[in-house]
Amino acid sequence: METNTNRSIELAGERIVSFTDRGQPVAFIFRKITLEDWKAFFAALIFESESSAEGRVTRADTKTAGLALVDSCLEHVRGYKNSDGADVEQLTNWKQRLPYGHRVKAAELLQDAGVSPVLSEDSAFVIAVGEDRVVLRAKWGCEAPGTMTEFQGLSHSFAQPSAEHQRRYNRAMSETRIVASANGSRTIHPSRHPLMMELYDELVRSVDGYQVSGIALGENLPLIRSMMDGMHKVMAVQQLFAPAIG
Repeated sequence: METNTNRSIELAGERIVSFTDRGQPVAFIFRKITLEDWKAFFAALIFESESSAEGRVTRADTKTAGLALVDSCLEHVRGYKNSDGADVEQLTNWKQRLPYGHRVKAAELLQDAGVSPVLSEDSAFVIAVGEDRVVLRAKWGCEAPGTMTEFQGLSHSFAQPSAEHQRRYNRAMSETRIVASANGSRTIHPSRHPLMMELYDELVRSVDGYQVSGIALGENLPLIRSMMDGMHKVMAVQQLFAPAIG
């Protein structure tokens, strides 16, 4: 995996994820994954538990939503051939014929974004108040078959959340819904991700490490709100509201 700390993630155009299986590289080429695509993905996540006289069953299914995301956004693949040597994309329902584990892996790579620790050994370092900065890292695109490029230093600067922002976040994070039935009850943990995307759009002030058609997003708020990847919005807001890490 190549680490890229200088270039920016290109948010426009196609998106490629690539990995190897038993030494053979494959690649999935997606159209741009829009905010509407991410909203559909988040809505399809299942976190629930069901109680009845027989006991309690808990379900946490993220893979089904990931497979649907792959199916709706995938345009091309590389590294696959049919048994007769024909191009796999010429087959009927070719997306569903791709190996299940490969589609799951591709979905996981589309979601690969996390927090990069920002450490300072400077004794004069001061944490500013009035605004917050979150730094992410993410696998995005590939420059060699079978590998992903990891970007670090993806910075998101936010206005300080108001009491109302905090209330909305805290209530959403603690919300559960109980649906009664003749045989028991079902507890549903609704997706908080749409709210996190809303909070991102309301609080973001600038970003660094992202571009659209070669133009840095910087402080272009309309472009940040419309073009920023939905998973990156969610991850940034989760960190914005996270407790201090020590």
